Amino acid sequence: MLPSGAMQAIKKGQLFQYTQEHYGKFYPELPKVPFSSEYRRFKTSCRKDVKKYILLAAKSITVHHPRTEVAKCDYVLCFVSDPYQDGETRDGWVRAEWIEPLTAFRTYEAEELNVLYNFFKEMKEQRNHLLLEKELTPLEDFQRIKERKR
Repeated sequence: MLPSGAMQAIKKGQLFQYTQEHYGKFYPELPKVPFSSEYRRFKTSCRKDVKKYILLAAKSITVHHPRTEVAKCDYVLCFVSDPYQDGETRDGWVRAEWIEPLTAFRTYEAEELNVLYNFFKEMKEQRNHLLLEKELTPLEDFQRIKERKR
């Protein structure tokens, strides 16, 4: 997700993807009330390995609640590519917290598998490093420390 102050992070022409929990949400028009729950969803499968939509940011604004200036919400007008129909795009407004920078993975499942793979790879490297340290003889350990000081 985008950090607080996300409006500064969003630039025209920047590519985004939906966060997994907000997959496919959009407003056909800018909602008058910032916290309106009357959004639409693109028709998609419920599976995790669904193809990702690519969002091209065109404009970003902050909308204040009609009754108070304290309540506000950041919206981004995006051109949304349809991964299921080649060449199809639609425009719509999305909340800034619904999107994140685009990654190279085409599905959320592939992205999650990559995170797990990197996590286990790092654990394996740490384990191997610890095993190597334990197998050093006192002389080798002394030489290693001496090399570090140089």
